[in-house]
Amino acid sequence: MQAMVDGVVFDWPCVVQFNWYLNDKRIDSDNWAFTQKFILDGMQAASVQGRKFLVNDNMVHVRGLHHDFYKTDGVARLEVIAV
Repeated sequence: MQAMVDGVVFDWPCVVQFNWYLNDKRIDSDNWAFTQKFILDGMQAASVQGRKFLVNDNMVHVRGLHHDFYKTDGVARLEVIAV
C-alpha cells in the first residue's frame, strides 16, 4: 500500500520483473523465487481509497514472470518492476 501512496503504478497487463539482490551466492534461487506467489497476492490485497493495485494475478493481468539474481555487498533487497 505504501508504494501506491508513493505513486507507484503498474500498467497492467505486463510482465513482472523480480530483481533479487542477495548477500550470498550459495542461496538457492528457487527458494526465493517461490515467494512471488505471496508478493502477487499482496499486490491483489493492496488497496488505497478503494483502488486496487492488482485486480487479479491471472494471465489476463500478469503476462509473465522474470527473475534475475545478483550478489550485493550492501543491503539484501528485492526490486519488483513492470516490464
